[in-house]
Amino acid sequence: EEIVTWTSRDVKDDKLLFEVRLMCMIAPEYFDAVYDAIIRQWGSVERYTVEALDFDNDKIESLKERFLE
Repeated sequence: EEIVTWTSRDVKDDKLLFEVRLMCMIAPEYFDAVYDAIIRQWGSVERYTVEALDFDNDKIESLKERFLE
């Protein structure tokens, strides 16, 4: 729930927040399967976020700063 609350500061899409909540509850093996599917279909996570999730560069950079630094 803490991750969802934190993510909701930048993401206002209820469907996406619901998916984040679901991802926090799944087994690590499922993350690997999802990652593999994203790479197969989109080629990269970055391309997936732009084309499938319709994130702009500002949103992507904001999330990178928050989660990767």
